[in-house]
Amino acid sequence: MDKLNYFYLPNSVFDYGLSANEIGVLAVLCAAARNNVVQISQKTIAEKLGIKKEETVSRCIRKLCGCGFILAQKRPVKGIYRLGVTIYYLSHKNASEGYFKVNRDVVLRRILKPSHLRVYLFICKAISSKTDSMWNSYNDMATALKSTRSAVIKIIADLVSLRLIRKMMVKNKLGAYSDNHYSLRALRTVKIRRNKATITYYSAFQLHDTEVMVKSQGFKWVNLCKYEYFINTWGST
Repeated sequence: MDKLNYFYLPNSVFDYGLSANEIGVLAVLCAAARNNVVQISQKTIAEKLGIKKEETVSRCIRKLCGCGFILAQKRPVKGIYRLGVTIYYLSHKNASEGYFKVNRDVVLRRILKPSHLRVYLFICKAISSKTDSMWNSYNDMATALKSTRSAVIKIIADLVSLRLIRKMMVKNKLGAYSDNHYSLRALRTVKIRRNKATITYYSAFQLHDTEVMVKSQGFKWVNLCKYEYFINTWGST
């Protein structure tokens, strides 16, 4: 996988009691940033996280500024009585405990809502560099995320179903298989050709907005390996 397709979040992101929305907003800012600077509208952030109101994003940004994750923000002037898109300057202040790596596509392609994204990010942080897996208990994860055990179990099951993580079959000391060993799945980009139709490229986790929109543009739905893909069938028979 291209190194440019990853970004880094500070390990301390889970030490400030941030909500799922606040962690999601920080993840979007870091994923979209280059050299710790990002210009992005609150509307775009809300769309990528499935947040209904821009005011929610605004509150999250104020909290992140208070925690030191955002160093400063500036709204450039484009003309008379016109303001441009806000520029955010991210801080290394909270990086004394190091970083963990996250795939940029998972955050920027609207794959997960904030509650699921927070659990996915926790798993990314908990992955061991030696074994490429994590084995935190559900209770430990629920405590760290200030959630419930049942909610964590459901979200992890959803992540497995989305093929973002893989459940590993590891035996414990009693010879039984453990139920809390997971590893990350690599995101793949696939190429589909159908009856000499136009060749199109889609990430394996690229989401659609609405089926109606896709069909109206001359696309056809196909289902491969539990993913929803759409391919251009113009000119096919």
